[in-house]
Amino acid sequence: MSAEKCRFMQAAYPDLDARDSCSEHRHDNQTFALARALAVVCQDPDPSDEQIGWLIDDAAAVVDDFDPAPADWVVTPPEMGEAANRYGVDFTLTINGIDYVVPESEWEPSHPVALAKWRKWNDDAGEADR
Repeated sequence: MSAEKCRFMQAAYPDLDARDSCSEHRHDNQTFALARALAVVCQDPDPSDEQIGWLIDDAAAVVDDFDPAPADWVVTPPEMGEAANRYGVDFTLTINGIDYVVPESEWEPSHPVALAKWRKWNDDAGEADR
């Protein structure tokens, strides 16, 4: 976590200081590269720093699932169909061949979770999606 504000958070949230905008996410090339790959499919084919900034926390939630980090991030566009919403999921997407879900959330930010982990959480809670 950084005490300095990264250029992506500066673009996305110019009125927040570094402590409020950058203290919770990682500042490394893998996280920024994944945030950019997410922005390409979720925002714009040539995303601005602001659009990348909106997805930094999502990238930070996923990047450690890949060890070592891949040379390139391949993200499929989100799918927001009926199947995605059935189990408390806003949408699904695939990152480097792994299926992810983004859980529904009314107030708190929601970040991608590997589908296998999501199913385990639901199985452990007795709410399997089978």
